[in-house]
Amino acid sequence: MIGDPPSFKFRLVGTQITQWAARDYTGATLNEAEYGPQWRRVHDIYVDVLRVRAPIHSEYDAPWSGRDFLSYERIVAPLSRDGLAVDMLFGALDMLR
Repeated sequence: MIGDPPSFKFRLVGTQITQWAARDYTGATLNEAEYGPQWRRVHDIYVDVLRVRAPIHSEYDAPWSGRDFLSYERIVAPLSRDGLAVDMLFGALDMLR
């Protein structure tokens, strides 16, 4: 998370997500050029987590090409180095059967 308005950069993306997406997002900034057409939806959820300072759970159809038949659930949670300011987000997702 950088600046105001916030910008987000993926520090680490797991191997399974990389395989599902057929792309490694590690190091990518969350914008249309680096993330793709679904960037705004993801960005808005991250901003909501900052605003409410609490985890947010959601379910979506997979946005990845050729994988639109997949659905997944995701949780995004705020993290803080000093216990006050949210300066990082943690996310996890799992495919729904």
